[in-house]
Amino acid sequence: MGDQNESQPEVTIAGLRQALATIVKAGLPVRAQDVQAPLLQHRGVIARAVVPDDFFSLLDACNDVLKRLLRRWHREAERAALLALFGIEKGYRGVTLGKRRERAAEHLSYDATHFRKEVEGKLVTAVAQAFYQDHLKYSPRTRYAPPVIEASGDTPTIGPGDYNEQEELVSRIWSEVYGLRAEILLAGRLKKDPDAEVPLEEARQQVLLRTGRLLNLIERYKQTYGDRILAGGTEWNVEGLIRLAGWRGGVPAQIANSLRLTSSVQMH
Repeated sequence: MGDQNESQPEVTIAGLRQALATIVKAGLPVRAQDVQAPLLQHRGVIARAVVPDDFFSLLDACNDVLKRLLRRWHREAERAALLALFGIEKGYRGVTLGKRRERAAEHLSYDATHFRKEVEGKLVTAVAQAFYQDHLKYSPRTRYAPPVIEASGDTPTIGPGDYNEQEELVSRIWSEVYGLRAEILLAGRLKKDPDAEVPLEEARQQVLLRTGRLLNLIERYKQTYGDRILAGGTEWNVEGLIRLAGWRGGVPAQIANSLRLTSSVQMH
């Protein structure tokens, strides 16, 4: 059997462009019946979704990522035109595509016909390219391990402004993410090796302990700083970090509370 990800269609600029062109017809937010696969397979969308295995959670993350991308567009006139075209500009949500095109053309000092024929396609392609670049920030760590997603980039450095409690807590959270990942990998390896030096049950207990530690740290962070972590220039949803480590199936609330309590006792 091949790698399970081989059946997943590849996310491409062309595929994203086609998906975005469909969105333009109705404007944002993208509706369930209009969303196309490349948008939900975008690694940045998956990483930011609160429940990455849930369609509507992915849809919410997709809308959030697209709105953020358009609102931060680097060229001011193009940004205004894109906000109008996608129906984000105040007063243009839910209006017809024709009126949104007229408003977008106005921002760029074009007539609506020229904008539709010569400019709109280029803008949508540029958005697809930028969206694809965000996709590339998140790459599977290894072919053989669970499909962990991480932000690529330089090794973090410590600057003068980093000596604070929030940065310390972020670092501890990421340390536990990779600690949990290591325990998950060990447990998976032991399933295939009955003669291994570490008993499988012991490895499973370490997975649960690490999960509890991570849950505790996440709860501390959320209570003080909210549910978003900035790391490597990329925004993460803290609830998704357990899945990034390789955990599958989620953690039910009752079990999560038990794990937090157990890990808290062992840490003290």
